[in-house]
Amino acid sequence: MAIDLAIVTENVEQPKDFEIKRVTSQQELDIWTNMLIKSFDIQGFKAELYKKYFLNLGVGNHLNFNYYLGMLKRKPVASSILFKGNDAAGIYYVGTLPEVRRRGVAKAMVKQLLNKAKTRGYKILVFHASETGYPIYKSIGFKKYYTTTFTRNQIITLVKFFYQ
Repeated sequence: MAIDLAIVTENVEQPKDFEIKRVTSQQELDIWTNMLIKSFDIQGFKAELYKKYFLNLGVGNHLNFNYYLGMLKRKPVASSILFKGNDAAGIYYVGTLPEVRRRGVAKAMVKQLLNKAKTRGYKILVFHASETGYPIYKSIGFKKYYTTTFTRNQIITLVKFFYQ
């Protein structure tokens, strides 16, 4: 999916007491990683791999992306990443805890990140949506351009590549 940032407005409807916070420390990254794992219901070995991968990447200006935590009443309830490419930005890993779904958290988070990308001068933003999230992002203005699926063997190859 992608969106032309020229159509993005600064008005962001959001749940009461909701804010997004850029992750700037290893401690916050640990919280972010736990949020990701819980919101996507990642379990067992896969959860350990995700945690190890992101904690090893760390935080800071050396990365071409920023982590964001969605906070509701000052408690972490959502995760996302804003990728900073050369010509386009991207949003990845938008996840919300099951108990706060259907309250507008994911939509508010995405809209705020769209505005951040637009402010940074990006014209286009790409996004990977799940089947469940697709209607939300379509309502924001994203358009579907292609669909990708991975086979089990492709996923195993990727995991081996990243964790050798």
